[in-house]
Amino acid sequence: MKQLLLLLGLFISLSMAARDFKYDGIIYTVIDEANKCVETKAGYSEKVNDDTKYYAGNDVTYYSLDLPAKVYDGDEEYTLTRIGDISFTGSTIFKLTLPETVTEIGFKGFSVCTWLYDVKLPEEMETVGEEAFSGCIRLTEVDLANVNTIGKMAFALCMGLEHIDIPESVKTIESQAFTMSALKSISIPHVREIGSRAFWVCANLESVQLGNDLIDLGIMAFSGCPLTKIYYNTEFPALTLNPLSMMKSMKRQHYTFLHLQNQHLKALRHGHISPISKRTISPT
Repeated sequence: MKQLLLLLGLFISLSMAARDFKYDGIIYTVIDEANKCVETKAGYSEKVNDDTKYYAGNDVTYYSLDLPAKVYDGDEEYTLTRIGDISFTGSTIFKLTLPETVTEIGFKGFSVCTWLYDVKLPEEMETVGEEAFSGCIRLTEVDLANVNTIGKMAFALCMGLEHIDIPESVKTIESQAFTMSALKSISIPHVREIGSRAFWVCANLESVQLGNDLIDLGIMAFSGCPLTKIYYNTEFPALTLNPLSMMKSMKRQHYTFLHLQNQHLKALRHGHISPISKRTISPT
């Protein structure tokens, strides 16, 4: 009997935690009833010809979407702490500002918001999740604040994103994070891990600055980039590099990183390895 009551209590608790409500045109899900925390939620899903179709949590066009830190279900006050998965996928949003209470953007939170051009993230933001802004083709301005992880494909196919400031707080850039974006240069001296194909086919990327903190550079991280300059700080620690981390660019005339040994930077050029002592690597 006691066990039955405990299970019943757990069921009721989970049911309450999963409760949804709508506030100011947007759907929210309670994710922590005890601490009164919510996340945004996709509106609904339906099956069409055996394929599940997902819809955003609102059907309103926002010139400037400024989500509130506090939302209300009747007399109950809740704090917005997360942008839920596919919450605003495909929505018509031009400018986005998130409240300081949000620490994470979930899977495809703002993916394919094709009119979105300006994003300001809160100081407490920790993670930009997988495909959070993928396919936002007009995105030109992103303030990453104090983010520490840029998720897989977070800014992939952002074809208008020519520049982004990566703050010192960012330690991990996951695979394909900026694949096929319009970046012209990138400075990431404090990043420790760069995932596979992180900057794959960034067709305008000519300049990269790395730093002493880098310990892992993934396969083909800069493949397909027309790199002309690679800047780096003094000496690297023992860095794990896959031989395909930086393959020759599409123009077949630039450098490929191969590996580091004994604190000396080496580069692969036309199939030959030679030690490089300068801080800038450029093709002759």
